[in-house]
Amino acid sequence: MLEWPLGRDLVIGAGLGFVVAAVVSIVFVAQKRHLAKLRTETMSEEARRLASAAGLLGHSARALVFAVIGAFLVKAAWDDDPTETVGLDGALLQLAQAPLGAVALSAVALGFGAFSLWCVMQARYRAT
Repeated sequence: MLEWPLGRDLVIGAGLGFVVAAVVSIVFVAQKRHLAKLRTETMSEEARRLASAAGLLGHSARALVFAVIGAFLVKAAWDDDPTETVGLDGALLQLAQAPLGAVALSAVALGFGAFSLWCVMQARYRAT
């Protein structure tokens, strides 16, 4: 894509889109809007706490990975080097190679597990 007309701009835009999605995801859970479309009145207190925690952890982990992907897309376009782009696998590899990488990668893995639980809770309690 970098060789296309305006390709560099498109890749930067895509990278910034990932970063914006990460920020929106964090704001979404910080404002507890992830609970807004659930039928919380039918949930036990324990289920509400579980849904809130799973949504917070899951969306945060996803936001971290989106931000890493976005940053690498922007860097690749800025440096005009397509070998610097990464997908999910590359983002996780970069986290693993960072200082405290095992801790960061474990946190993301737990967060993805929490996001899976959030999806199950959403399927069960989603308001129509």
